[in-house]
Amino acid sequence: MSKLLWLTECSNPTYRPDIDGLRGVAILAVLAFHVFPKCLPGGYVGVDIFFVVSGYLITSIIDNEIDTNSFSFLQFYCRRIRRLYPSLILVLIACYAAGWYSLCPSEFGNLNAYIFAGAFFFANFLANKDTQYFSAQSDTKPLLHLWSLGIEEQFYIIWPVIVYIARKMKLNVQLLTIALALISFTINIKQIRIDIVQNFFWPTSRFWELLIGAQLSFVSKSFDSYCSSNNRAIACNIISIAGILLTFLPMYLIGKKSAFPGWWALAPTTGTAFLILGGPACWINQKIISTHVLVAIGLISYPLYLCHWPLLVSVRVYAEQSISTDKLILVVVFSFAFGWLVYWFVERAFRTARLSNLNHLYLIAIMSVIGFVALLTYRYDGLPNRFSPYVRNVTRFTENYFLRHMTAYGVPGSFISPRKGKEKFRTTTFNIEKPASTAVVLWGDSLAAHLRPGILHKRLSFDLHN
Repeated sequence: MSKLLWLTECSNPTYRPDIDGLRGVAILAVLAFHVFPKCLPGGYVGVDIFFVVSGYLITSIIDNEIDTNSFSFLQFYCRRIRRLYPSLILVLIACYAAGWYSLCPSEFGNLNAYIFAGAFFFANFLANKDTQYFSAQSDTKPLLHLWSLGIEEQFYIIWPVIVYIARKMKLNVQLLTIALALISFTINIKQIRIDIVQNFFWPTSRFWELLIGAQLSFVSKSFDSYCSSNNRAIACNIISIAGILLTFLPMYLIGKKSAFPGWWALAPTTGTAFLILGGPACWINQKIISTHVLVAIGLISYPLYLCHWPLLVSVRVYAEQSISTDKLILVVVFSFAFGWLVYWFVERAFRTARLSNLNHLYLIAIMSVIGFVALLTYRYDGLPNRFSPYVRNVTRFTENYFLRHMTAYGVPGSFISPRKGKEKFRTTTFNIEKPASTAVVLWGDSLAAHLRPGILHKRLSFDLHN
C-alpha cells in the first residue's frame, strides 16, 4: 500500500492524500447504501461528496493553468477523456455482452438506452424520464448510476469555458461562482416542491454542489492570510471537526424518503468543503481521512463506482428470493476486485501513457460506436432475433400483457404519478372548461387502480379519474 501512495505522490508534488481519502469515504458510503441500505440510510450523499471534490479539483487545475498561461481547452478535455473513457468503455461493453446472453428483448432494449445515454453522458436526463411509478424498479437498472457521471461531465463541458471567459474579461470569478451557485440552489429548493425526481437528476438543480467546490478552490488560496501562524492549526482543526460532523451525520439522519437534495444536501456538501479547507495537516485529515486504506479505496473509487452497481443489479435480478448476506458480501468483494483490476490495468495505464491527439480521437470514436450500436439495439426492440421463435413468442406475450395492464390502470391518461405536484394533478385529472356533473376519483396506489377496469366495464354514467 505504501508503494501505491509513493507512486501517486511522486507523480504530483502537490498531491493531497486526504482528498483521495475523501473519495474513499464517498464510495464506501455509496456502496454501503446500495448493498446494506438499512445500515447507512443516507449513504447516497457520497455522490454529493464526489461533486464537491470534483468541482474543487477541476477549478483548481483550470485556475492555476490560466494563471501560468498554460491552459489549453484541448489539453483539458484530452485529460478528461483519458481519465474517464477507458474504464467506462470497458464497463459498457461488458454490460452489453452480459445483456446479449441473459436479457429478454425489452430488458435488453432498456439496457441499451442507458448504454447510449452513458456513452454520451446524458444518463441523468434518461433517468429523470425513466423513473416512473410503473417502470422497472431502480434496483433492476444496471447503468442507472451513470446519472451522476452525466452531471459531472455536463459541468466539465460548461465550467472551463465560463472561467476562461470570465478571467479574460477580468470579471470577479468568485462573485460569478457565488451567483451561479445561488441560482442553482434556488432552482433546487423550488423544483423539489414541483417534481422531486427531476430535481434529483437535473443539472440545473445540482450544479451548485460542484460550484461549492469551485468556490473553495478560490477561497483556499487566500485562507492562510485569514489565519495567523499561531492560530492556523486551531482554526483548521475546528473547521475539520465541523466538516466531519456535517458530512457523516446526514448519512444516518436521512433516508430514501427525505426530500433530497433540497436543504438536506447543504450538510454533506458544506462538510466536505470544510474538510478540504482544513488541509492535509489537520488532525482528522491526517490521522483518519489520509489513512492508507481510505486513500487506496479513493484511488480506485471511479472504477469501483462503475463496477459495483451492475454486479449488484445482476445478483438482485437473478435471485429467486431475498439476497442473503453472504451473497451481498461476495458482491462487495468482486466489486473491489474488479475496481482494483480496472484501475491498475486500464485507468492508470491510460493516465500515465503519453497519448497523441489522434489516440484521444480513437477513444472518442470507440465510445461513439458503442453509443450508436446501443441506439440501434434499442430502436430494433432489443434484437429479439437473438432468441428462438418460441422464446420470442413468450417474451412478446409477457411484454404485451404488461402494457395492457398499464392501460387498464389508466396510464398515462388519468393515472397521477407520485412525482406530479398539485398543479399537474389538477390539470391532468379534470377538464376545468367542461366540468362533469358526476365524477369519481379512485384515491390510492396500484391496489386502488385494480378497481378501474371493473368500474369501466359497468359503463356507469360518470367520469372516472385515478
